Amino acid sequence: MTTDNKMVEILVICPRGIELPEYTFLSEMAEQDINNYMLENKHPHTFNFAVRSADGTGMNAYNLAKQHYDNGNKLIVGLSWSSQLDTFFSFAQSNDCLVISPGSTQTWPWKLAPNTYRMYPADHLYTVPLVRCVENLNISKVILVQSEGYMKTMDDDFMEEYSGEVSTIRIEHDIDYSEVNSSTLLLEEEINESTKEYGEDHVAVYFIGSSYLLEKILDTTTDDTLYSVPWFVWNWFTWHQDLGTRYSRFEENKTQLTPLQILGVHPAIPDNPTYHRVNQAYLEEFNQSISMIHGNIYDALWITALAVAETNSTDGTTVGLAIPDIAKTHVGVTGNCSFNDWGDRWGVDWSVYGYDFTGDQPIVTMYGFYNFTTDEVTWRDR
Repeated sequence: MTTDNKMVEILVICPRGIELPEYTFLSEMAEQDINNYMLENKHPHTFNFAVRSADGTGMNAYNLAKQHYDNGNKLIVGLSWSSQLDTFFSFAQSNDCLVISPGSTQTWPWKLAPNTYRMYPADHLYTVPLVRCVENLNISKVILVQSEGYMKTMDDDFMEEYSGEVSTIRIEHDIDYSEVNSSTLLLEEEINESTKEYGEDHVAVYFIGSSYLLEKILDTTTDDTLYSVPWFVWNWFTWHQDLGTRYSRFEENKTQLTPLQILGVHPAIPDNPTYHRVNQAYLEEFNQSISMIHGNIYDALWITALAVAETNSTDGTTVGLAIPDIAKTHVGVTGNCSFNDWGDRWGVDWSVYGYDFTGDQPIVTMYGFYNFTTDEVTWRDR
């Protein structure tokens, strides 16, 4: 379907009502910016972004997307939860729809493109920057602690990428404290044996599980063995600043603090003019800086609109086939928006975060940076 002098409607699906103000604000900002661009460059397209909430369920997300399709529209930005994207994925692939998800990250074994693209790096893409951090710190032995059923492929990805020695301890996610205690003792024994062989400076723990499970492990330990080596977590986004006090151990007099050294990686938002402009508006509206997922909403709408203008079409597959070339030259709020052949975000740099325990309260601090292009980690103040 060509779009000469026709209004183009793109459905923006917010995963839950609590995020509707952010999705609406960014969609309205993108709509104004894009329509001004089209007018200035004499493109015959005008865009309308209709924002709807899926209210936290996959069925609502599917119904919204399907209704949009039944009304003759095939372009969607949203379905940010993997569970919501999953409900509509097969329909989009077989019915000429295009979906660009700002936040879905679950590792899937099938190709997404050209009808589906994901703006946020998939879970398995965390492995390489994390392994580079481990290697850069001259870690020779990694003790991999994995919660059963949690991010099932992350351990295999790590062992395939990391060339050093690895031992694995698996813990059921929902076990009670008595059972956690036996796993904690096993971990303490493994740390002690490994540090004797390699030295404390060359041993680390890679924890793949929830912060809740880590709290259970720390609550059942009786000495500082767990605190003697650095810990890595696969996604810093799931570890919050207010948890820092729980990942530390006070002596009986409450004056000496033994911190748990936690490092994790998180996609970095590059410093660029678009980021500054959009973030400033977002900051004024919500009193906080824009996250990558919310920045992806703005960028995904731009990429979709530019692809519509390039192809002069609203057919999902036609527009989708143009997305990779459009995206690799587009620099938005979240930087360059390139995708790999499967339809996942590609070429993202990563920040390395940890806790700073030097003050009265632990604070989240950026300790390093992984450059995708050079495949190298640089550390601050090192």
